[in-house]
Amino acid sequence: QSDGSPIRGYFLTYIVSGCCILIGSLNAIAPLISMFFMITYGLINLSTFALEMSKSPSWRPQFKYFNKWVSFFGFVLCLVIMFLTSWYIALASIGIAALIYYYIHLRDPDINWGSANQAREFYDVEK
Repeated sequence: QSDGSPIRGYFLTYIVSGCCILIGSLNAIAPLISMFFMITYGLINLSTFALEMSKSPSWRPQFKYFNKWVSFFGFVLCLVIMFLTSWYIALASIGIAALIYYYIHLRDPDINWGSANQAREFYDVEK
């Protein structure tokens, strides 16, 4: 629409939530929802690790006890917990997340916040 509302996103959310309600059992979809939370936490940990390793000039964590290896361990721990919970649902959720990433990559939005690789290149040139 002209006001920038994501109409297709609204409909997709409506369809997905409707399907979850039609299943009728929260225990049937709870592992899948938990996997997406674990993917989110794991990727946040991985991104903080990658930014710290790339020596990005815009990455300045203020937390006094921040350690890049704790972030990496958090990423690995999220993956381990996912597969210990349910390996086939973990694979399915990783596949769905990869499809979403691939779709966004194909759409190629005009937004560029930079990546850890670009930050590393900048650091190497500046050095």
